[in-house]
Amino acid sequence: MFHTALRKKLPLLAALLALVVAAPAVAEEAPPKPTEDNFFTTTNVQLLWGGGFSDAQLGYFTKNQSMFTVTINNYTQFKYGDSFAFVDMYQGEFMNPFAPSESAGNAKIYAEWHPRILVNKFIDPKAPPAFGFLGNWGVGGEINVGSNFAAYLVGPSVDLFLPLNIYIGMAFYYRYSSLWLAPGAGGTIYTNTWQFSPYWTVPFNLGPVPFLFTGFLDMYQYSTGGMDVMFQPELMVDVLAPFGGKSNVLYAGVEWYLHSYVLFDGAPRHTVSAPQAMLQWNIH
Repeated sequence: MFHTALRKKLPLLAALLALVVAAPAVAEEAPPKPTEDNFFTTTNVQLLWGGGFSDAQLGYFTKNQSMFTVTINNYTQFKYGDSFAFVDMYQGEFMNPFAPSESAGNAKIYAEWHPRILVNKFIDPKAPPAFGFLGNWGVGGEINVGSNFAAYLVGPSVDLFLPLNIYIGMAFYYRYSSLWLAPGAGGTIYTNTWQFSPYWTVPFNLGPVPFLFTGFLDMYQYSTGGMDVMFQPELMVDVLAPFGGKSNVLYAGVEWYLHSYVLFDGAPRHTVSAPQAMLQWNIH
């Protein structure tokens, strides 16, 4: 599956921008003003730990259902497009979900790259959002690679900048993927289908405390007609700002990993629900 999960993919595009370049309000009503060379980059590191990981499809199936994750995210904006990439490094007592007595190692790694070519940048790189809310739009792609998994996606993408500093984006992809399942689960699954991926960032304050609600939803249909759904919302609080420290540097909060899938034809639907505590440090 196109997991994007513990992964912070394009859903965090706006969050990454806001966490580094925005004012204390945490986000901006419009994209950052382009520099002379139209280049901008930002990187953060996330630490996550939680329980409930019994995902037989993606292999996040641990002995005690707990897992620790280190994620490195980078978002880069250039003259005619942008790029998002991340690497997830997982640690836990991974088991074969179809033979729980068999160990599957203690570490896994997963990575994604999301380049986009933005048509609006070709038309006028410095233009404000059209109609006041239609921001970047163009064609995006994805390359996703993990243990026994690869996915390639391409399709249109659009970002909306709404009142109250709310950011909503969406992509509609053609998706090709291959997933090798553990022994006993039916071999390799190949998928040619369409995928819908909305994502959002909503900043808000409770008194003097800035919060950020962000996340994404990935949905695609199996060849047999079933639906695979990955939902990952995050709620974070700016740790330093309420005490007079520098804002948009250190965040703490929770992330909810929710994956609903059917492993193979005739199998019952399985839903993985794994809440996680998280810290995020914005390096630059």
